Amino acid sequence: MLLLFPIILPDYLESIDIISNISVLIVGIMFIYLLVFNFIKKDINIFVIVSVIFFVWRMFSSYYLTDGVMDLVNSIRIITLILFLNLVIKRFPKSTLKALSTIFGLYIVINFITLLIFPKGLYLTDKFSSGWFLGIENQFAVFLVPGTILIVISSWYNHKKISTLAWLQIVITLLTVLKIWSATAIVAIIFVVASIMLIFSKKLKNIYNFSMLGILYVALWLILVRFNSIESFQTIIVDILGKDMTLSFRTRIWEVIIDIIPDSFWYGFGINTSVLAGVETHFVAHNMILQTILDSGIIGLLLFLICVLISGTKLQKYKKYNISALLLIGVFGILIGGLTESYRFNYLFLLLVLSYNVKYINQRYELNKK
Repeated sequence: MLLLFPIILPDYLESIDIISNISVLIVGIMFIYLLVFNFIKKDINIFVIVSVIFFVWRMFSSYYLTDGVMDLVNSIRIITLILFLNLVIKRFPKSTLKALSTIFGLYIVINFITLLIFPKGLYLTDKFSSGWFLGIENQFAVFLVPGTILIVISSWYNHKKISTLAWLQIVITLLTVLKIWSATAIVAIIFVVASIMLIFSKKLKNIYNFSMLGILYVALWLILVRFNSIESFQTIIVDILGKDMTLSFRTRIWEVIIDIIPDSFWYGFGINTSVLAGVETHFVAHNMILQTILDSGIIGLLLFLICVLISGTKLQKYKKYNISALLLIGVFGILIGGLTESYRFNYLFLLLVLSYNVKYINQRYELNKK
């Protein structure tokens, strides 16, 4: 836990200079040590290699286009997280899962408390938006989705069931998204919680495989983002979620982005690129795939998809295990949230590196069960 805390910092703690600076120093030391140690122990695998190439490409393309390496600290933090988990999950799966579950569980509970005590926000971001322990409302899901999955996996791994504490944390997660009423978070969390219940009740479990969910996701992305054919979702969008049919102006942003992508097709425009999609107003993509193309071009998108496919292949190979199904749900839960938000990659890659090493988690689980 002590090693994971500096790598997994919530937005509020990152906004405090002294904590942020100390975490950067620790992460820098860990990065150098883990890079050397992974090579010495020959724990560098294809997933680690492609992931590192992806983040190096993002930094290089930004440097090439903007004369500066943007998001350097967060990129190093993600690579450090990948190297660390790739090393420890094979050797200490039980304690690693418990540490991750504890950290995310604490964050979820603390964030809910800040919502209750500070309904108008715990602090203001640099864009003068209200922020809480986990950041602004639209970014809650990037913590809540992997947190819920890690809590359930750890509970299942240690107790062979979803414990009372795990259910309590799930309820707190649901109350959180209902209180903030973020459509993105609601859809992502409902998908995750409903899928968990279906898996453990043995209902429709067979549809939870990488191939099936991958096909469904691509179809949904094309319908929603590329062709803007969302009329069939009107009841859900307008009547249930209370949003307009432009998804709060997102459809207009997507149209503009798709039009400008050919201007820098291969390299993109640099990390955190925004586009002019209103009257003198710039917007980020509000879509994970489109933001990846904006940031680092089609090359960046292909590298990202290869990372997902490498881990997905491992999950497909061990799909009979509940832990594999849970990791799969977590990955697609973040991707579903990424349909209407451009999330950071930190915790998606956390789940992907666990997915690549799912063989070792399942092996230890079977030994413990015996």
